[in-house]
Amino acid sequence: MAWTKVRCSCLALALTVCATVECTSTWASARYTARALVKVLPYVDKDPLAIATPPIDKGIQYGFRVSMATLMRQPTTLIKLLRMDEIRQTKWSKEKDGEVRGALRDLQKNLQVHPQPEGDYIEVSMTSGDAQEAALIVTKLIRLFVESQKARQRQGIAGRLTRLEERRARIEQDLAQANRALDEVRQASGFTDLQEHDYPHWVTARLIRLQEQSDELALQIAGLRTVKQWREKHEENVGDVELELAVLQGRYEELRKLLTEATAKKRDLDLARIQYRLRAEIRNERQERLNEIKQLIEKLRILFKDPDIAKLQPAGRAPEPLEES
Repeated sequence: MAWTKVRCSCLALALTVCATVECTSTWASARYTARALVKVLPYVDKDPLAIATPPIDKGIQYGFRVSMATLMRQPTTLIKLLRMDEIRQTKWSKEKDGEVRGALRDLQKNLQVHPQPEGDYIEVSMTSGDAQEAALIVTKLIRLFVESQKARQRQGIAGRLTRLEERRARIEQDLAQANRALDEVRQASGFTDLQEHDYPHWVTARLIRLQEQSDELALQIAGLRTVKQWREKHEENVGDVELELAVLQGRYEELRKLLTEATAKKRDLDLARIQYRLRAEIRNERQERLNEIKQLIEKLRILFKDPDIAKLQPAGRAPEPLEES
């Protein structure tokens, strides 16, 4: 019995492939086993716009490696492998006369996929009578699986992006309607500035000013009436006081009318501001939702372009085994 064993590493930044080829010869035939390690990246829901990396749960990571190994060995994946031109041209495939079921049974028997309980790898091995074909099958399966997982992840993200774009369009329409509602309040009330400020609105400021003037005039009028009563009591001339009182009283009456109008205008302003605030809350809520959706769309677009979207780094070609010595 003779055996040959080869180990190597390919593409340090890509999928780590460490191939081992074992050859076991007997008086009748030789059997070769090609092995490769597929590195599985941490399965975490990381925000692509965030800097910090979330903690990694070892149990979840192992479960993810198990699920990936299961998917790699499922019949649909293996049938795709068997239908590849390079695989169909192998002696191993031709010996099956193109019969998929027979080739699939042989593949399921001689192909092994084992996730490491503690490490970050999935071991893929294939035993065949031809060393180069065993390595070829391992290499093609890894590449096929990684690319199919990328395609599946991107297809899912593309679907989410489509739905989010549709949702964004609807919210943009709702936002435009909310802005029109704010314009309607402005037009109906006649006020262009309905937002709350640290400084008083001009309507409020005018009302305060008129109230102060009214109070001041009321005090002046009360003072003159006191003077008039004192002069009448002492039988002094009150003609000039009565004339001044008449002037002030006329101004006071005009001021009270202006104050009544300003009070009504302030009431209209308060009602318009209530309506504006309610509609502004709706507008702001829709704007916030739109911003969130835009940010989510940006994150998904970054994930879509991520070369490691499948959490499986790209594989290089498995090294060809040495000939049996």
